[in-house]
Amino acid sequence: MYSADTYKLINPVKIYLICAGKYRIPPANKKLSMLYKVYSIFIQLSFITFCLSVWPEFLRLVIQRYDTEILISSFVIVINCIKILIKLLIFQKNKVLDFFYDVIKKEEDLWECFDEPDIKSFYIRKFSEYKKFILVQALLTLLAGFVFQITGLVNNLHIIAYNQAHNTTLELRYGYQLWLPFNKLDHMFVFYLLQIQFTWAASILYCMMNLIVSALLIIEAMQLEIFQIRVRNFIPPNESNWIMEPKVLELKKLIKEHQDLIRVGEHLNKCIKNIVFMEYILGSSDIASAVVTLTKSEGVDNMGRQLILIILLSIQIFILAWNTNEVKIQSEGIADAVFQSNWFMLNKEGTQLTQVLIERAQKPLVITIGPFGAMTTESALTIIRAAYSYVSIMRQ
Repeated sequence: MYSADTYKLINPVKIYLICAGKYRIPPANKKLSMLYKVYSIFIQLSFITFCLSVWPEFLRLVIQRYDTEILISSFVIVINCIKILIKLLIFQKNKVLDFFYDVIKKEEDLWECFDEPDIKSFYIRKFSEYKKFILVQALLTLLAGFVFQITGLVNNLHIIAYNQAHNTTLELRYGYQLWLPFNKLDHMFVFYLLQIQFTWAASILYCMMNLIVSALLIIEAMQLEIFQIRVRNFIPPNESNWIMEPKVLELKKLIKEHQDLIRVGEHLNKCIKNIVFMEYILGSSDIASAVVTLTKSEGVDNMGRQLILIILLSIQIFILAWNTNEVKIQSEGIADAVFQSNWFMLNKEGTQLTQVLIERAQKPLVITIGPFGAMTTESALTIIRAAYSYVSIMRQ
C-alpha cells in the first residue's frame, strides 16, 4: 500500500541539497557529475566572493560615518556572512552531511521492518509533519533573501531616477552593500547580476544547513517516539499464549537498539552543538538589529522587508528550540513507555532488564548550547528577552 520511495526522509530536503551543490549524484553519469561539481564550486566561490565584498565595504561605511540605518543593515549582512561561513566550516569539520546520509540510509532500511500498522501510520503522519516543517522553513529563508533584493532594487531605481533628474551621483544605498572595483552607477547590469548571484549562493547555503539540522533533530525525535511504541507493545495486552524466552530475547534486542539511539543522539549533539551555540549567541543580536532598522525605516517596502526578516529569525529560533526540546522529551518518554507495557508479566530476568532500560532512559538525550546547558523552548524565550534588551540599548 505504501511505497518506501514515497516516504524517503531525504525527499523533502533533496531539492535544497541539489541547489546548494551538496547532493550526492550517482557516479554512473560522469558528464552530469562533472557539470554538477562545477556548479558546486561556483556556489562556494560565489559565497566566498560575497564575504570578501561585504566586509571591506562595511569598514568603509563606518570610516566615512554613513547613516545609522545603512550601518546597521550592512552590519547584519556581515554578521550573517560570518555565521554562514562558520556553519560551513562546522559542517565540514564534523562531517554533518556524511552523518545525515548515514541516518537517512539506516532509516530507509528500517522502513521494511515496520510490520505493526500503528507504527507505520505513525511514521507516515510524522513524515507529513516533517515535510511541512522543512517547507515552511525553506520558503521563509528564501523569501527573506529575495524580498530584500526586490525592495532594494525598487529603492535604488528611485535613486537612479533622482540622479538623472538632478544631474547628481548619489550612491546606491539599498540591497547588499558591496565593495566592487568599479563604479556601481556605471555598471548597473553587472552590479545587479552580482546581487542576484550572491543572494542565491548565500540564501541556498544558509537554507540547506538549517534544513539539515532540523531534519536530523526531527528524525532523531521520530526514532525515539517509534521506539516508545515498540516498547509499549512488545507484550500485547490480549495475548495470553506467548512464550517467555523469545520475549526476553526481544527485550534484549530493544535494549541494544536503545543504546544505538543514545549513541546516535550523542553524536548528533557533538556534530551540531556549536551551531546551536552560535544561533543562541547571535540570534538575539540579529533580531535586535532588524527591529532597530524597522523602527528607523521609511516606506512600506522597507518596513515590510525588515518585518519579514524579524519573523524569519524568530521562527527559525523557535523551530530549532522546539526540535531540540522534542529530542529531550521523547528520550525521557521511553521510561514511561516501559511502565505502560506489560513488563510485570515477564520472569525475573525480564523484569531486571526492564529496570536497566528504565535507568538508562532517566538520563535524557539533550542537544546542548555548545559547552553549556540544554537547548529547550525556554532557551528560545531567553533569546527573545535578550533581543529586547539589545533593542533598548541600541535605541538610547
